[in-house]
Amino acid sequence: MSTDRLADSLKFTLSWEGGYSNNKDDPGGETNFGITRAVYDHYRHGRGLAVRSVKLITPDEVHDIYFTLYWQASHCDKMPVPLDLVMFDSFVNCGRDRVAKWLQASLGVVVDGRVGPYTLAAAWSGDHTKLALAVCDQRAVHYARLVKANKKFSTFIKGWTRRLDALRVLCVASGAPAVVSVPVTG
Repeated sequence: MSTDRLADSLKFTLSWEGGYSNNKDDPGGETNFGITRAVYDHYRHGRGLAVRSVKLITPDEVHDIYFTLYWQASHCDKMPVPLDLVMFDSFVNCGRDRVAKWLQASLGVVVDGRVGPYTLAAAWSGDHTKLALAVCDQRAVHYARLVKANKKFSTFIKGWTRRLDALRVLCVASGAPAVVSVPVTG
C-alpha cells in the first residue's frame, strides 16, 4: 500500500493519541504521541541509542516507530482500504496480537494472532468496509469488557467511544470497493 495510506492512518491515530501523558489509571504508563516509555526504550536500545525520557521523542522517531513497529510489523501495508486504517489504529490502541485475532475471527480463518498470507488473502476476498466495521465492533466489546473488569477504565470510555465512532465514519466514507480479489504471496 502507498505511504499516503500510512500518512493518513498516522494522522488519524495521532489526532487521538495527543502529546505527553502519564495518567495513573493508564496501564501504558508514561506515553508521548501514543508511544509508551517501554516501546520507546525498546526502540532506542535496538538502535544502539541511550535510553531517555519519552518526553524527548522526536517527530522522526515517532514516524519510524509507527512505521516499523506497527504499520509494517502488522502488515497494514498489505491490507485493503479501509481495513489498513482500522487495523493500524486498533493495533496502536489495543495491542497487535489481540487485534489480529479479532480480524481472524471476523474472517472465519484460523485464529492464531499472527497476520500472515492466509489472513491477508481472506481479507482481500471480502467486503473490506464490512470487515473493517466488524473489527471495530470487536474493539467496542473489548472496551466494554475492560470497563467491566476494572472501573478505573471508565475514565477512558468516552474518548475511546468517540475515537471508534470517528473510525467507523472514515470506514464508511472510504468508498472502498465492496469486493476485490488480490492474490497474496509470501
